[in-house]
Amino acid sequence: MDFTGEDCYGLYKNSRNAAWHTIIDYEIKELPVSTTSIAYKMNAAVIPYSDRLPPPQPGMTGHAEFVKGQWRLFFAPETLASGRARFTLAHEIGHILLGHRLQNGTFHDDLAEEAAANMYAARLLAPACVLWALDLHTPEEISAITGLSIQSAVFRARRLRELRKRDRFLTSPLEQQVYRQFLPFIESIKQKR
Repeated sequence: MDFTGEDCYGLYKNSRNAAWHTIIDYEIKELPVSTTSIAYKMNAAVIPYSDRLPPPQPGMTGHAEFVKGQWRLFFAPETLASGRARFTLAHEIGHILLGHRLQNGTFHDDLAEEAAANMYAARLLAPACVLWALDLHTPEEISAITGLSIQSAVFRARRLRELRKRDRFLTSPLEQQVYRQFLPFIESIKQKR
């Protein structure tokens, strides 16, 4: 897959729609999204690497395993303060809900599947229609309300600018449902300003 044209848009659309379905199906109504709550509702265990033997490869921030009929989602505890753990767990949930292929009980490194899981995580944790409704523009504003790392928030801010230029909000029935579900949260944040 070359991540251009039709292939890229299909990957994006599938990941975006899966994130919207997760928000709707798991009745997510406010930010920041609790990835641990989603995992528990999926009957998946959330485990810091410090509780896992043997330890993971150096630099690894998380992964998922399917063992004895249960998902185990691992994360590096040192990533909690930066917001990276939330994204890592959302990424692994994305692999599961997008139906990515397992190899020996774990997801293998496939560039297209990794890109799809990243797209899913960003859209789950920072739905564009909610950020738009809250009139958020900067990575700092996005990070403050979503709990994303600044690095992830930079990418979301960039995507929001593109969507604003094209006026591409609330064009899908799924996105409209996400927006309605978040409306009380949006109104409460706006009243606090």
